[in-house]
Amino acid sequence: MISSNLYLLISLISLSGISYFFYNFFNIKFNYSLAFSFSTIGIITYLSAIFGFLSIGIFLTNFFGILILIFFFFKKKILLKNFLSNENLKFILLILSSWYFFSHFLFIKEWDEFYWAQYIKSIYSERSVYNIDSPVLMPRRISGISLLQSYFVYFGKDFIEQKIIFVMGLFFFS
Repeated sequence: MISSNLYLLISLISLSGISYFFYNFFNIKFNYSLAFSFSTIGIITYLSAIFGFLSIGIFLTNFFGILILIFFFFKKKILLKNFLSNENLKFILLILSSWYFFSHFLFIKEWDEFYWAQYIKSIYSERSVYNIDSPVLMPRRISGISLLQSYFVYFGKDFIEQKIIFVMGLFFFS
């Protein structure tokens, strides 16, 4: 297990790589590429869960997302110094940092009324999709949003609800 903050950073870098792939390969707007990236991660984790290799699916998605970002950096010969000098990127990083900071002080009372939190906690603790023997209240269906949220905390050392709130904010604002 790695630090929860480090794993969240790895997952966000992977999300950036997948988003950059959609942005460049399909030539779509950046805001749409982020939505497609969340959808792609959700579909991959969902299929991985159905076929019984959730850990491998999440690991490979993280790996290939980072690999895609590195590939585009080298292909486009984008220097990190030039990349970070982009004013739009600075604004986006400021918003992300602010939301990250704010979400760590945010606590939503009974935010799991739709059973999302218990699904994520079950997936996190059992390292697989819940089944009829799992401690969740309604294990009749696999929740795609829970699998998407699990992607960002799956290999983290600790289960921290604020990280899931942060990810849901990103998903919502994308």
